[in-house]
Amino acid sequence: MNSSELTRLNAFVKSPYHNQDETMIRISSFIQLHYPTQVERIGDKALLHQYLFPNEAYEDKRIRYAMSAFCKLMEQFFTIEALNKHPYLNKVLLLKDLSTRNLEKSYQQEESKINIMLNDEKYNIPSFSLFDLQVAQIKDEHFQQQRIRRDDNNLRCVADKLDAFYYLERLKYTCALLDRQHIIQTRAEIELSEQWLKHLITNNFFNSSTIQAYYIIHQMLTQIPPETFFLQMQNLMEQQEDSINQSDKKEIYLFIINYCARKIRIGEVNYSDTAYKWYKRGIEQRILFDGKELSPWTFTNMVKLSLKLGQHKWTELFIKDYESYLPTDFRQNCIHYNLSELYYYANRLELAQVHLHQVVHSDIHYYLGARLLLAKIYFQLREEEALTSLISAFSIFLKRNKVISNPIKEPYLNFCNLLSRIVRTSKYNSQLKEDIIATKVVAEKEWLLTAIQQSRAN
Repeated sequence: MNSSELTRLNAFVKSPYHNQDETMIRISSFIQLHYPTQVERIGDKALLHQYLFPNEAYEDKRIRYAMSAFCKLMEQFFTIEALNKHPYLNKVLLLKDLSTRNLEKSYQQEESKINIMLNDEKYNIPSFSLFDLQVAQIKDEHFQQQRIRRDDNNLRCVADKLDAFYYLERLKYTCALLDRQHIIQTRAEIELSEQWLKHLITNNFFNSSTIQAYYIIHQMLTQIPPETFFLQMQNLMEQQEDSINQSDKKEIYLFIINYCARKIRIGEVNYSDTAYKWYKRGIEQRILFDGKELSPWTFTNMVKLSLKLGQHKWTELFIKDYESYLPTDFRQNCIHYNLSELYYYANRLELAQVHLHQVVHSDIHYYLGARLLLAKIYFQLREEEALTSLISAFSIFLKRNKVISNPIKEPYLNFCNLLSRIVRTSKYNSQLKEDIIATKVVAEKEWLLTAIQQSRAN
């Protein structure tokens, strides 16, 4: 918990509506007293017992009961905090309760507010299809409660929304698993039958642009060749993006970007412009934001793409303009990594190395990217001994790692192999150049071709 959450927890515990036990209030004060400078003392039962019951003999059972009771109180607090983060859940609970209490006027007012939320794109509802279904169910239950003997469309509406919810969520999970297989080795059985998919087309994707988008993504991830579906995906987003919920829009952007990333990884650099376009658009319109924060991975990918496309000045401004949006815990690590990239492209190699050595490899992609960049720096600085050692250690790491999928490993392993051959070659080698061009899956292919020219000059 961060400091602001602890402050709210303290206020929560002191509220007589939620708690009337003085011992709980004193435990909360004990936590506030030791956070954040002496966190290790918070779980010290003897110290807590002395604080709660001074001048009394230690009773383990008594202190354990007190700590258990406080944990339950904290769970209540977490529930309320979660509800506050997802106001649409509150709306569902309130509408249901107003209906149960027969508060017709208040029910109608709340239903009107919810209808606005459902039809207004600015409301970022993470599980939009579920929210839509739950509201439809409550509306039908409310109608049944009135015991009005007339035909009503609510039940049909609930059935339609249930279908839409099921098909959308099933597509989402399937697409996510298919996409994940390109990163991490998995063996999940995730195929959807032809009949299942045909049902979507027959029903016009339940008049949902979101379902249609995920159907195209599924085809893009399963059909060969996928390029036709990739173009369809982009056209759909260009034409119907406004009808898609903000949360789903973000996921769809990431599918488009991930597809481009896989193409770039196997040497199809023409996809860099497309990836740059969707990243830039997603960041500027806050689509790729997590609330008020920008993911460090999104930030890093934007920097890497823009530098490769020669947008050096723009990249420098981007880092300055958006670094404050990075999550606090990841900010310094992310800034150092991306400044090292920026300074490398600016040919300020020593400064790039300084920032690179300050990066903590908390994520596998940081590690892979940092090893690649360091290898390039060593080559530029002609530090052959350090470079040879790095290539050897990096290759062993990749070969032994069982978690990283082969599509991720292969470009880096090929990079290590080809760079090692360049280092060992004392003069220009035309066969090596042909081998680099012929290697379809290799990281930094253009850089390797440039490296050959440099070795020729040397």
